[in-house]
Amino acid sequence: MKIKIFNQLDFIFFCIFLLSVPFSVTVSQGFAIFSILSYFSLRVPKFKDFPFIFWFFLAMYASLLLPLCFGYLTSDTGWMKLLTHSEFSDIWMTLLILPAQGFSRYQKMRVKQLLVVSALLFIFTGILSTLFPYRLSSFVMDGFRYLEGKRLPHQIFLWKDLDLSLFLPIGFQNTHLTYGALLILFFPSLFYKTFRLLRIRKPSSRLLKARLTYSFLSLIAIVLLLLNQSRSIWLGFLLALLFVSNFKEKLSYLRKYLFKTIMVFTFLFGLIAILYQHNWLFQRSITQLFAKQTLENQRIWIHKANLRMIEIHPLTGIGAGNYKNGFEASYVPLIKENPYLYYEIFITPKSHAHHDFLHFSILGGLISAVAFIILWIAIVDKLIRTGKDQTIYLGIYAIFIGGMFQCFVLDDETFLPLLAITSLFDFKIFTLSKKSISLVLIPLFLSISSILYFTRFHEKSMFVHRTRTSENFLDPLAQTTINGSNQNLNSLESKDYYFKLEGCLSHKTNFDQNPIRREEPLSLIIEIPKQRTDAEHPIRYEIEVRFRDAFDQDKAFKAHSEHVLKKFTGTFVSGKNQITIPLLNLKKNDELHFYDFGIRYIYQSSKNIKILPILRLKENCESQSILP
Repeated sequence: MKIKIFNQLDFIFFCIFLLSVPFSVTVSQGFAIFSILSYFSLRVPKFKDFPFIFWFFLAMYASLLLPLCFGYLTSDTGWMKLLTHSEFSDIWMTLLILPAQGFSRYQKMRVKQLLVVSALLFIFTGILSTLFPYRLSSFVMDGFRYLEGKRLPHQIFLWKDLDLSLFLPIGFQNTHLTYGALLILFFPSLFYKTFRLLRIRKPSSRLLKARLTYSFLSLIAIVLLLLNQSRSIWLGFLLALLFVSNFKEKLSYLRKYLFKTIMVFTFLFGLIAILYQHNWLFQRSITQLFAKQTLENQRIWIHKANLRMIEIHPLTGIGAGNYKNGFEASYVPLIKENPYLYYEIFITPKSHAHHDFLHFSILGGLISAVAFIILWIAIVDKLIRTGKDQTIYLGIYAIFIGGMFQCFVLDDETFLPLLAITSLFDFKIFTLSKKSISLVLIPLFLSISSILYFTRFHEKSMFVHRTRTSENFLDPLAQTTINGSNQNLNSLESKDYYFKLEGCLSHKTNFDQNPIRREEPLSLIIEIPKQRTDAEHPIRYEIEVRFRDAFDQDKAFKAHSEHVLKKFTGTFVSGKNQITIPLLNLKKNDELHFYDFGIRYIYQSSKNIKILPILRLKENCESQSILP
C-alpha cells in the first residue's frame, strides 16, 4: 500500500495543487514543484517521454535570452535577476506537463472531477470577497487583520438602508483579472456537469435537487464573471463558445428548448441591464469600449510602443526583462518633440504588452512568435478532438482569446493552472487540422488588424485638456468649448458657471533626462462673441491657478491632492481675451506637478440664456497669437 502511494506521489501532489489554486499562489506552486520533483524521483525520463509541446514551450522561452546572448540589447537587471525575476523565470512551469502525460485514464478522470471541486472553491472565495471589505489575500497574510495603508477592494454596490456593500470579486487573488481568468479556466467543468444533469431523462427527486443545485451554482459563477469586470475574459468566453462549439448540435438543442433558451437569455440581459444601471464600475467597463479618450484606456499608447519595438527588432526581439526599457526608449523622441505627452505615457502601464502574442514577439523575436503560434494550434487541435469533454476545456481557448487583451500567459498565477489543465491532453503525437489553424490564426489576424486600425491616430489627437465640475466629475458641456465652439446654457439659474480645466506640467522631462523647471508663462484665450438679443455672454472672469500632483495614482494607491495657488480676476471685452500668467507669481515646487485652472464665468443676469464661450488652450499652455 505504501509503495503504491509512493508511486503516485506526482499524481497526489498534482491533485492537491489544483485544489489549492483558489486559495494561495505560493502554496499551490509549492505543490506543483512537489509533483514535478516526485515525477523525476520516481523515474528517469527518456527523450520520448518529453511531449512535443514541451519542446515548443522550451523554444519560446529560450528565445527570450538570445538577444542578450548576442549583445543586441543588454539587460540592466543582471543575469541572476534576469533568470529569476523576468519572463524567462517561468520556464520551470512547463515541467508540470510531464507528470500529467503519464497519468492513466482513471487518474485523468479523477482530475476532471477535481476541476469541478476547484470551480466550486473559486465560487465560494468569489462570494466571500464580494461581501468582505478587505482583500482576502493580504488580510490572511497579515494575520487575519487589516493593516493601515493596504489597498482596499473596489466597492461596486451600496444599499444604504441595509448598510450592505458589495465589492469587486477577486477571491484570494491579487487582481480581478487573475480571478476572472482562473474562474473561466475552472468554471466550464461545472458548466459541463450541469449540462449533463439537465440532459438526463430519468426523473427522480435526487436528480431534481442536483439539477437545481448545479444550475444555481453555474448561475452564481456567471454573476461573478459579470461583476468581475474583466472584459477580456467576457469576450474570451463568448468567442470560445462561438468558435469551439458544435453549431449544428447546439442549434438543434436550442430549437428543442426554444422557450427555456429565450427565458435564460432574457434573464441574462435583464441582469446585465440592472448591473449597468446600478454599478459604476460596470458602466465604466462598457462605456470605455466605445470611448476614444479616457483616463484608463491606455491601450493605444501601449500598442504604439509595441509596434515600434517590433519594427526595430523584428527578428531577434529585445530580450527578457527589457520590455519596460524598450517601451520608454520608443517614446523618447516623441516626448522630446511634444513634452506635454510625457505624463500620459508615464502613467501608462509598462510591465507587459497587454497581448500575449505581441509580448513574446517583442522579447523573443521571430522564433518566439512562431513557437507561440504552433503551441496554440497544437493545443486547440487537441481541444477540438476531445469530443464530448470539449466543454470542460473551453476555458483554455477563452484564455487564448483573452490573451489578446491582457497577458495571461505571462501571469504565473494563471499560466501554471492553464498548463495543468492543458497537460491532460495527449501530446505524444503532433497533429494539426484546418479548424485548429483557423481557430488560432483568424482571431490573431483580427486582433492585429484592429490594433493597426486603432493605432493609426496621430499621438497629438489623443491628447486632451479635460474639464471637470467642482466635484471632479467630467463636464462634457465645458469640454466642447475647449478649442471648440460656443455652447448655450439654457437651465443655469445662477449668475456664474464654474469648471476645472486640466492644464500643463510644471517641468519639461523625459524618460532619459531629469526634469527641467518650466519658465514660460501659462497662457489661454477666451473668445467672447458679439452680444445677442436672446442670450448673454459672461462679463467677468475669475481664474484659479491650481496645484495638482503628477505621480502615478495606480502605483501609489492614492489620489492626487490639489489646491489653489493664486486667483486672478478680470473683465471681458468683445473678441479674443488673452490671459497670461507668469510663473514668477506662483509658489515654487521642485517636484513634478500640474498647473491646472479653475474657471468661473460671471454673468450680469440670472434670467437669460447664457453663452459658454470658446476657450483656446495650446497643448503645453504656450502663448498664442490673438491675430484673426
